[in-house]
Amino acid sequence: MDPDAPTGAHRRGLRRWAKWLCALVATPILIFALSNLWLASPWGTAFLTKRIGQRLGLETHLSSASWSPWNGVTLRGLTCHQPAPLRTAIRDPFLTVSSIRISPVWRAWLRGRIAIHQLEVDTPQITLPVELLAHLSASAPRPAPNPQPLPTTNPVNPPPAPPTTPPPADSAPQPVPPPSPLTPAQPARPTSWLHLKNATLTLVSASRKTPWFESGTLTGSIPIAGGNAKNLLHLGPSRALGQSLIESLTIPVTWQSPALTLGPIAPTILGLKSEAFLQIALTSGLPIHIESLLPPQSPATLTLPNNSHASAKSITAHARLRGLLLAPTTLQGDFLAQTADAQITINENTLRFHRGNLLTILRNGHLQCVDARLIGDDLSLLGNAAILSDQRTAAALRIVADPGNLIHLTQRLLPGLTNPPPLTHLSTPQRAALDTRLFGKIGNLGQLTLEIGNQGPQLTLPQALATPSPP
Repeated sequence: MDPDAPTGAHRRGLRRWAKWLCALVATPILIFALSNLWLASPWGTAFLTKRIGQRLGLETHLSSASWSPWNGVTLRGLTCHQPAPLRTAIRDPFLTVSSIRISPVWRAWLRGRIAIHQLEVDTPQITLPVELLAHLSASAPRPAPNPQPLPTTNPVNPPPAPPTTPPPADSAPQPVPPPSPLTPAQPARPTSWLHLKNATLTLVSASRKTPWFESGTLTGSIPIAGGNAKNLLHLGPSRALGQSLIESLTIPVTWQSPALTLGPIAPTILGLKSEAFLQIALTSGLPIHIESLLPPQSPATLTLPNNSHASAKSITAHARLRGLLLAPTTLQGDFLAQTADAQITINENTLRFHRGNLLTILRNGHLQCVDARLIGDDLSLLGNAAILSDQRTAAALRIVADPGNLIHLTQRLLPGLTNPPPLTHLSTPQRAALDTRLFGKIGNLGQLTLEIGNQGPQLTLPQALATPSPP
C-alpha cells in the first residue's frame, strides 16, 4: 500500500469540510432568494404597505419590493391615497412614486447604525390639498419654546462686515509660542445623496377645479448628509391658478452639515425680477428659513381676468418665513409690498392710484393682513383680513368714492345684488364709503358670507357673484 494514498478517515474528513463549505456558501444565497421571494409575495408587500401607511398616516398601496447587496432596497409602485374626507373631491392620490431605491451603508447597518449612501426617487408626484395643510396647522403640537434658529445669514441681503482695526503696536517683542503638535487630518466623510427624477408638487383645493399651484418637474441630486457638497437642480416652468408663474430655473444647492441651502436664485415671476433663497436644517423639527426680495422696478402691463390689465410706475416687495417645518404653528412670516402710480383698467375704465401698500403677517398659525390700501383721487380702497388655522375667515373692505360711482361699481362687481347697498356718509357730500365684510370658512365658498354695506344685505359669495335671471 502506498503510504501517500489518503486513508478512509482522511477522505471522510475532506468530504465533511466540503459539505460545511457548501453549506456556508449556500446559506447566504438561500437567505437572499427566500427573502426576495417573500418580498415579492402578497404577504411581504402587505407587511411593507402596512408599515409605510402607519408611518405616513395614509392608506397606502405598494406593487412590489426587492433587495440585493449590490443594489440596495427597491420599492416599486408606491401610492398613498388622500385622507378619506377629501377623497371624493380630490381624486388624484396624495403621493405616487414610480420607484424608490435605497443604497444603505451595510457596514454601518451591521454595527447597528442606520446610514444611507444614496436615495433614488423616480417620478414622485405630490398632490397636496390646502384643507390638509389647515388641518395639520390646527392639530400640530406646540413645540418647546425658543427653537434653535438656523445659524446663517441672509444671502439675499447680507449685512456688511464689521470694520477691522489693526492691533496697537507694542515696543517689546512678544515671545514666540512653541509650535503645537500636529493633529492628523480627519478623513473626509462620504456625502449621502437624494437623487430626484421628474418630481412635481400640485397644491389643490376641494372647493375649486383649477389647482392653486403646479410646479414644474424637478430633477437633480441633493446632498443630505456627510461631507460638504454642491450641486445644481433643474426646475421646469411652474403655474399658479392656471397662469404661467415662473419659467425654467437652475437652482444651486449647497450642503454644509446640518444646513441645506437652495439658491440664491433670481427668478422672473409674472415678468418681475426677484431674488430668493431657501435654507433648511436637517435637525429636530426641520428649521426652515425662506427669504424673497422684489427690488424696486417698473413692471410690464399685467393681464388680468375679464379683459382687464394693471400697471404701475414702481413696485417693491419683501417676504420672509422662519420656523419649524414639522410644527406649522411655529412658522413666522412677514410680507410687505408697496406700489406707486398704479392703474387698473376694467372694461376700458381706468382707475388710478397714487400709492398703495400691503402688510401681511403669519403668527401662531394665523394669517393676518394688517393693512392694505390703494389711495387715489377718485377711488380709494382700505381693508384688512384674517384667516385662522381652522379656516375661519374675516375680512373688511372700505371703498371710498363718489356716491354715484359707488352704486355703479357695486352693480358691476356684484351682479347678484338686486337693490343698491347702504352707503356710509362722510364729512363731504362728494365722498361716501361702502363698507363690506366677508366672514365664514375659506375652505368652501358656500360657507363665505358677504355683507354689502353697513348692516346691509348678506349673501353667500356664490349668490353675490351670480348673474340674476331675467324676470
